[in-house]
Amino acid sequence: MDILTTVTPVLVVLILGKIFSVKKILSRDAMNGIKYLVSNVMLPIVIFNALINTTFTGKSIALSLIVYALFTGMMFLGIACKKVFKGHPMGAFLLGGYEGGMFGYPLYIALYGAASLSVFMVIDLGNILFAFTFFIVCINIYNQPDADRKKVLLDSLKSPLVILTAVAIILNVTGAAKWFLSTPVAAVYENTVSVITNPVTAMVLLSVGYDLTFSKKLLKEVGFVCLVRLLLMGVMAVFLLTVCRGLIDSKQMVVAVILMTCLPPQFITPIFVRDGSEREYVSTMISMFSLITVIGFIILTIFI
Repeated sequence: MDILTTVTPVLVVLILGKIFSVKKILSRDAMNGIKYLVSNVMLPIVIFNALINTTFTGKSIALSLIVYALFTGMMFLGIACKKVFKGHPMGAFLLGGYEGGMFGYPLYIALYGAASLSVFMVIDLGNILFAFTFFIVCINIYNQPDADRKKVLLDSLKSPLVILTAVAIILNVTGAAKWFLSTPVAAVYENTVSVITNPVTAMVLLSVGYDLTFSKKLLKEVGFVCLVRLLLMGVMAVFLLTVCRGLIDSKQMVVAVILMTCLPPQFITPIFVRDGSEREYVSTMISMFSLITVIGFIILTIFI
């Protein structure tokens, strides 16, 4: 019964999202508005709040840097072996990193509650740094080969998510966050954050379901990329849980590593793809891997 309690709401909202898309209950413009609200307001606040409540230790910093290095290595491997993607160069950008904010957070919250998100953040910090530095710069350069690379880098670092992440880390490290959370104003802050972010899980899953799309002609190529990604993520998880076992100090963190293995590539990726056929390829791959994520989440729920 506990499994159904956790899994059923996730599946129901995903299916509702798809129904809203097929039946045109929500227009594309309306869904884009929801995505903008989530990605530029709600998720940055969720991450900011989780980071100022996270206890950074030498272990957590080391783990974040290892995750960053592993994803960077995956990206280099994909670029070096781009011929295996059979005319789809975007395949290289689908191997490293994962969608934490728009998929990982809601699923982890469904397992352990919002209060435990700071545990997932220890793993996810390396992914956030990767996604909004190396990944986004590389993909912007690929799609804008003639653009000024310095401008591309600066534009990539201006997102609310990057700015609030940096501010939260500074407040945490300097001790300002701990002091603020001990003041009487903290209760007002926490209630405000709660009101703003409580709907985030439903809104994110709704948008994921809305965008699930499959191109039959691309299923073979996309299936190959999904298999390669799943293999690489699996190797990464084994590495973290064995070689880096001393840095994984709780059952909840072990679950975070396993969940990370199942998560799809960043949902923002299609936004940066100019070529229509490549965008269809990326969207189909993300959709297929999202189904893998749901299956993995159900299995994970059964075991924990």
